[in-house]
Amino acid sequence: MPRLSLSMSCFDKFIGLWYEVGVISNSDVFMKPKFSIKIGVMLTALNQGGIFTMMIYDKYGQCVLEQFLAIPMGIPGKYRIPHSREFQVMGTDYENYAILEFVLLLKKKRHIVTKLYSRNSSPKPNDINIFKEFWAERDYTEEQIYMLQTDEKCTKMILYVPRRKHVIRSIGRN
Repeated sequence: MPRLSLSMSCFDKFIGLWYEVGVISNSDVFMKPKFSIKIGVMLTALNQGGIFTMMIYDKYGQCVLEQFLAIPMGIPGKYRIPHSREFQVMGTDYENYAILEFVLLLKKKRHIVTKLYSRNSSPKPNDINIFKEFWAERDYTEEQIYMLQTDEKCTKMILYVPRRKHVIRSIGRN
């Protein structure tokens, strides 16, 4: 898998619309509802030295909208987000796929979920293979990886959510 050297100067290639299409985790916090997980969407834009992020995803049959400013943590590609969470871009080619690792601190325990994002709702086979290589390198098992169910109910909501001007400009990049 291509290793990442992400700086803010090249991060403008990362902004725009991404579909959440795959998930890996060894934490029940993320994988308990495994068979009801549906495709989600993420929109990113540079803002105030960080990354404005909007996510819409399915949680127990309901569409959830999150908007936050991710603040750089001093390590290339690593950001702090609200509610004791952080994420790191583990790999991307900027045009087709991105692999992000999210960490949630809950009751003093770290829960990790790694997600595959694609520029469209149907990832390319090569991108899925890169994701599988990633989980194999990390000693995950087949039971801990899940390709999300295609369902446009929540992803279509991105079209109707009011956006700040800088986010609207980002959409035009895709």
